[in-house]
Amino acid sequence: MINSLHVDPELPDPPTTVGPMRRHPTYRHFECADGLWISLGALGPKFETNLLRSLGLDEILIDPRIQGVTAKAALPENLPWCSELITGAFASRSRPELLDLITAVGIPCGPSELSEGLVQQGADSGNRHGYRPSAPYRGTR
Repeated sequence: MINSLHVDPELPDPPTTVGPMRRHPTYRHFECADGLWISLGALGPKFETNLLRSLGLDEILIDPRIQGVTAKAALPENLPWCSELITGAFASRSRPELLDLITAVGIPCGPSELSEGLVQQGADSGNRHGYRPSAPYRGTR
């Protein structure tokens, strides 16, 4: 299967300041119910599907906007509601419980020592490093 990516330079960039550590709903940091953080690396249909099922979020997979295609969760129109559901699932369980659950299905994850200050700083600055590029040639290289 071959996919193509179409970019319209006239459209604005999609939001990148959504949630702690940005734009992908299953490849980022999450705060758990116990106030501790977890770093999650669920990229690709296998890992994304396993994660959603293990968290009891089949509703995302069967939603007509997603139709079982997990990559659609990162689309600008789906990212906010998918991220909210996934973030809520993490916020309802402790870090040890989540680490056990997620590693049992083979998804890369681990404890993270993020602080709320770092997360807020990243959200305010546009990226987690506080660097905001200003290249007028964006997208031409």
